[in-house]
Amino acid sequence: MTKAFWKGECAPGSQQAMWVTSPEGTRFEMTQQVNAGYYVTKGIQDKNGNRIDFNYLAGSDVVDTIV
Repeated sequence: MTKAFWKGECAPGSQQAMWVTSPEGTRFEMTQQVNAGYYVTKGIQDKNGNRIDFNYLAGSDVVDTIV
């Protein structure tokens, strides 16, 4: 938890990927690892359940599609 009340936690079933939640309840799911060894945001969900997902080009951090 930060001073601004952002919360980071391990994503379910992972010890490396993480979810970061804003004070307003929006969750950023950083669950897709790319070849460079870091995780990119795979999905964003607000407190009302509205969701957006990102698909990346194979092994990269370049967004291919947004669904």
